[in-house]
Amino acid sequence: PSMSCFAMEPPIRTVAESLLDDLDDLSDNEDLHNGDEGISENVRRNGSGLSHPDFSETMIDDSTNPNKRRLLEEPKLIAHLESIRKVTDFSKSMSQEEEHQLVVTSNSLLALLLEELDHAHGDLCTAYKPKFPELQDLILDPMTYKDTVMTVKNEMDVSRVNEKLNQILNSNQVITVSIAASTSSGRPLTNEEMEKVQKEAKYMEEVQSVHRELTKFVESRMEGLVPSMCAFIGAQLAARLIGAAGGLEELAKVPSCNMQVIGQIKQSAASRAGLSAARTKPNQGILVECDIVQSCPNYLQKKALKSVSDKLVLAVRFDFVNVQAGRKRSAETGLKLRQGLKEKIAKWEEPDKARVVKALPNSTTLVFPLRDVIWYSISTHLLFLFIFIDPT
Repeated sequence: PSMSCFAMEPPIRTVAESLLDDLDDLSDNEDLHNGDEGISENVRRNGSGLSHPDFSETMIDDSTNPNKRRLLEEPKLIAHLESIRKVTDFSKSMSQEEEHQLVVTSNSLLALLLEELDHAHGDLCTAYKPKFPELQDLILDPMTYKDTVMTVKNEMDVSRVNEKLNQILNSNQVITVSIAASTSSGRPLTNEEMEKVQKEAKYMEEVQSVHRELTKFVESRMEGLVPSMCAFIGAQLAARLIGAAGGLEELAKVPSCNMQVIGQIKQSAASRAGLSAARTKPNQGILVECDIVQSCPNYLQKKALKSVSDKLVLAVRFDFVNVQAGRKRSAETGLKLRQGLKEKIAKWEEPDKARVVKALPNSTTLVFPLRDVIWYSISTHLLFLFIFIDPT
């Protein structure tokens, strides 16, 4: 018999099963359509079609492909920098919406530049590892590591450059680096390897320069974008907080308990041992640098930081609602919150009221209430009758 005789016939499908399959296919198409709408909405919100996914492929696995284009070589980033420089250099007049789009795009790029700086730091560590492999574990800060590398370079005796290192590192770090270099298993770099190290260090400087330029632009436009926030904590801190959160909308979603730890530098083994240049404070981030907190005594700074965080959430959401609704932006709310918080802190700093020491009353001039006098008289007469009168 042929194999076709044993072929199984397809099962008979009911109308209900066919309808469920059609609904599943329809839901899949809707999910795909919603995903496309989400991408287009993200592009529209960030302006110039610039968002995180546009550059994700650029920053992934750069070491495996030396010809891969880096972030600073992206045409969209170059075009954005040119537009910012035109506005800054020539004072080009722009509409409020265009300026807002530039600020939002700059905030997205600030987060990407920090990631790119970490990738460039990793490339520099890889290039300098044959010379001094222990250095990347001793100096954790990317820019400090870059400065140290460019100071030591190909010198095998690090003690010869201790004077220059003292300008970059603290005394504990200099001693640790010198001891580690004397026992290191590294070797001198070749000319090609040293050129690569210098190239990576130069690229880190360029990334840092672009980051400063974008931060300066965002700071200059903060008062027009978030006036209440700037009036409360200042334009510089406002720009840093928005850049760390990834945008005004993302910052408006942060609760007050998390607002005070944005930008916190977590403690590590190096920081506990005194090998880190950055000061680490638990539960304190960028907001601790606010002038309201710094003007308080040390015993009140933690309490003041929580109050500043609570009021800042109100100012951020007030500005975000005005931006979304297209209403006129004003710094009045931020000024009121700042003034009210200052008055509150001033009351905290007032000394406790001293207890009033009252003199004891004079027994000869005691003044009793009439009710006490009556009860005293009645009780005295009753006692007299009970003692001196014979009940028989």
